[in-house]
Amino acid sequence: MNKLYLLIFSYIVFVTYNLYVIFNYGIHPSISASYYSLKKQFKPLFTLFIWLFIFPIMIVGESGLMFMGGGLVSFVGASPNFDVKQDKSASKQEELVHKFGAIFGISLAMLSLLVDFNMIYSVLTFIVITLILILFKIKNTIFWIEIVAFSTIFGSLLYNII
Repeated sequence: MNKLYLLIFSYIVFVTYNLYVIFNYGIHPSISASYYSLKKQFKPLFTLFIWLFIFPIMIVGESGLMFMGGGLVSFVGASPNFDVKQDKSASKQEELVHKFGAIFGISLAMLSLLVDFNMIYSVLTFIVITLILILFKIKNTIFWIEIVAFSTIFGSLLYNII
């Protein structure tokens, strides 16, 4: 399958899920927090969403770092019940796996953009926007950092394959 089609599929999955959540439940503190808004019968869709958008990125990235970064992000889908403060059935281990996967998955993907794709300006733009979001204490900071991170990854991979 053409890498462009995989990337477009991944992008459509990412945008569709997030727009569905925003229009139905509003913007959450993080993309992962949307899991708690889904009705019980739809909670597995969060895992499906993560895996359907990250696996194509792992393939399109064609690098060890991007593959490992995507693999770590896939742990976010495997451990959706992460908020021990909000849900008593959540475990500390699941919270650790979830947060580790999210933070280091995005970090490895950004490192891949730098090392494997020489996309220094993309990564610097991501860092600057992230710092602005944090310094100005923008509401739902983590959500917006995740949106910027995945937009950076999508855009950089698209630039690389076109």
